[in-house]
Amino acid sequence: MIHFFENSRISIMVNPKTLPFFFGFVVLLLTFPTVHLGFDSDDFVHLEKILYQFGNPGSLHHFLNTIKNLFVFVTPEEVNNAFSADSHIWWAEKDIKIAFFRPLSSFSHWVDGYLWPGWPFLMHLQNVILFSLIVVFVGRLYFKLLNPLWLAGIAGCIFAIDDAHADAVKWIASRNSLWAFLFGILCILSHHNWRMEGYSRSRFFSYFWFGMSLLSAEGGVCTAAYLFAHALFIDREPGLSRFRCLWFYFLLGFVYVRTISYFGYGAASNELYVDPNQEPLRFIKNVITFIPILLLGQLAWPDPRYFRYCSEDLMISFWMSALLICLFLIGVMIPLIKKDQISRFWLTGMILSLIPVCGMGIPSERLLLYWYTCLVNLLTIPKGNFIEGYVLFYSLLSYLFIRFMPRSHSFWSQTVPHEGRY
Repeated sequence: MIHFFENSRISIMVNPKTLPFFFGFVVLLLTFPTVHLGFDSDDFVHLEKILYQFGNPGSLHHFLNTIKNLFVFVTPEEVNNAFSADSHIWWAEKDIKIAFFRPLSSFSHWVDGYLWPGWPFLMHLQNVILFSLIVVFVGRLYFKLLNPLWLAGIAGCIFAIDDAHADAVKWIASRNSLWAFLFGILCILSHHNWRMEGYSRSRFFSYFWFGMSLLSAEGGVCTAAYLFAHALFIDREPGLSRFRCLWFYFLLGFVYVRTISYFGYGAASNELYVDPNQEPLRFIKNVITFIPILLLGQLAWPDPRYFRYCSEDLMISFWMSALLICLFLIGVMIPLIKKDQISRFWLTGMILSLIPVCGMGIPSERLLLYWYTCLVNLLTIPKGNFIEGYVLFYSLLSYLFIRFMPRSHSFWSQTVPHEGRY
């Protein structure tokens, strides 16, 4: 039941057990039309590998080859062999490498290719269901951390309908980011239940979900940003002892990084991905360059992808404008979050979770699921009459952005070349 007016104040009464499922159902309906989109770019690459390159479908060799090599796009060995065969790829760097270890995501694509290779409808349906589950568990996280409850309801609604998630949902090949984020949210929920609600069994579930997130995509490391922020601002342990709960996560992450490095996975000498282990200076440069662009793209416009297609002068102006706007917003927020530890948790997690995303050569909204989870936290500071006015202001601002977005998109589409998939 919703009461719009109570004692001259807006009060929304929500059920924290059922409302996240309602949001998930609504998102299921909203995203269902994407099941008719068919295949696109990397989807064809995955299908070709599963059906033709990895051996006899159904054999153990085919299965293991898919798990290990589905997301291996190019390696130095392949390039050197091509040079030896006098292939026409003179433009390629000899040490170029784009190879990722995503066994859980690879398994889901193996199921697609083995059971229904000609049915993209069913492949897209998996993405739709995954995102609906994400909305459900993000909503549960909001209801655990945000007060009052009606505020958590608004936060869940904003996350559910944000258009920045569209690319991750509508592209079959991007399913790895959905799996990683789903397991990451389950990890954060379990960690909170363990540390704040005393459920000791949740400790082992949180470790399990963290490992699953890493095995879904390297972006699962963003989960660590929120675990660190939780220990820093929410955990009840005094002093540095609150960080002792993170040691096993660190161990899992260390084993993961060393394993993929040992088996030759990673990225090098290409413009699409930057591996911090291989090119640390270039990665740091990307962090400095992309974080303001990503922040501005989510808070307002334009789409961060346009940044890479601008002329050099426009790129500098773009970055300077984004930096100044972000510094202004942070300056406004700092006094407001000083007394709110939950807000500090979200803000810290937001900033830290952007760092791994900067490993992309082209900034993209489809990788900002972790980031947008905490953007709605801006609605939680501070409570009282101010927050009600802020909610109304945010709603009006959102309407203005939606109303005038076509003009902005038209401007940027004419300013920069049309980009393809990456």
